[in-house]
Amino acid sequence: MRERLVAAFVSLAVALVAFYAIPRSYDIAADIRAAENRKIERSIDLMALLLPEHDESGTITDAYLAGLLNQEERLEYTAADGSLVAAAGAALPELPSNIVMSRTLPDGSAITLARSGDFVEARVTRELTDLAVLGLGLLAVAVAAGLVMARFMARPFLELARLAKRLGSGGFEDRIPRFRVPEADGIGRALQSSSLALKDMLRREREFASNASHQLRTPLTALRLEIEDLTLRRDTPPGIAEDLGRALREVDRLNQAVSDLLDLARNQRMAAGTGTDLAEIAAGAVTRWRPAAAGQGRLLEARLPDSLPAPVPKGPVQQILDVLIDNALKHGQGTVTVRAADAGTHLSLTVADAGPRPAGDIFHRHVTDGTGEGIGLALAGELAESIGCHLGLATARKTSFILKLPIPVPARTASSAGQELTIS
Repeated sequence: MRERLVAAFVSLAVALVAFYAIPRSYDIAADIRAAENRKIERSIDLMALLLPEHDESGTITDAYLAGLLNQEERLEYTAADGSLVAAAGAALPELPSNIVMSRTLPDGSAITLARSGDFVEARVTRELTDLAVLGLGLLAVAVAAGLVMARFMARPFLELARLAKRLGSGGFEDRIPRFRVPEADGIGRALQSSSLALKDMLRREREFASNASHQLRTPLTALRLEIEDLTLRRDTPPGIAEDLGRALREVDRLNQAVSDLLDLARNQRMAAGTGTDLAEIAAGAVTRWRPAAAGQGRLLEARLPDSLPAPVPKGPVQQILDVLIDNALKHGQGTVTVRAADAGTHLSLTVADAGPRPAGDIFHRHVTDGTGEGIGLALAGELAESIGCHLGLATARKTSFILKLPIPVPARTASSAGQELTIS
């Protein structure tokens, strides 16, 4: 903005100087030449009155004529018969710009007065140089004024940009300063209004997330206690107790998912886990989803190393895998394959199927019918970002989702390069 304001000031100054200086330079040159012509004309008229008196006394000599001359002039006195009586001043070069005038005296003699065109043009050059210096001075003043005005005009907008950046990072401003620039002041008031509205909306959303979490945890806790009680009863058959144990673990996983989603709703970055085994998480997800895949007549396979530690929390990775496998079963085709690998620069979890690669921004929320369709992939992407990972689509023609995770620090463990295990 500052550069554009300075450029505008300089352009305006250049235009004004050009519109004034160019016509003025022609006027100055014409006025100087006209003044020199008038000066020569007055001088020769005066000499036409003086020389006849001195001609009668015979005192017209070269020295006498030299006393009548100005700078860069040539004066000649010619008798009636055309002979040169006296002359003063250096001979002038033949130039079109020379000013030459002659007068014929009553006795038939004549005087000729000439001024050098170079002298006249030198005077014109000096005047135009002064004009050019004045124009450059005006341009310098315009640049200085442009810099001052640009700084004055840009300061409130730079402050607004800083405040807008803080607003984008969650720093809501209760009071934004007023500015003397009306446009900036209008933007500031609109920004303050938006800041207050966003602050209130975020407060209400966090309250809703907290309330929803509390309301969900209460029945989940009661359900867990009921299942645990049924598991511990003596009259519960062992097979039923085993099924109840699996249900109990799913309730615990659901409770952890509620906590993770609450942290995500509060815009909190989930703490990195230590010792999380991606191979174990992926194997557990395949085991959970295999009955659903079999019910659709489809295969769910896993190709995993023996162990693949990652510095990420377990819960969000489980939820991301659940979303990706569920999406593959709902919208994909053929066999669903889950892979985990060390790619050198990062760790990767891949969920692929034989369906065509989806087009468009599939990680953007686009709920349209109230069923929740369109939320899953967007939620998975947000969960990945919250734990410092990235979820995206591979460039292959078939559908292949890749979750990229950081490598453990300080170094990869040797077990991450272990033999790949295939679960089918």
